[in-house]
Amino acid sequence: MQECIDIEESQKDIISLSQTSIITKALALQKHTFLGQEEWKSTSWTDDPASKSSGHFIQDIFADTPGFLEDGNYLMAQKASKLTDAATAW
Repeated sequence: MQECIDIEESQKDIISLSQTSIITKALALQKHTFLGQEEWKSTSWTDDPASKSSGHFIQDIFADTPGFLEDGNYLMAQKASKLTDAATAW
């Protein structure tokens, strides 16, 4: 059973603002962030899931985006590497 953390409403606002800054930096760096992990998306809301607003859900989506960019960059680099190898072998 997952341990619940009691977080007050005012603390949720602070967490939300912090998450925005972290996500923005991760987007700029195009790197995964811990905020994309499921436990970070749900921990603050375990006591009252209905209090999670549509803005918070959108923030969860944005938390995944830097990881998608990083994965896409990795795949593109792998593809470019294989093309380069094929061209030099030819």
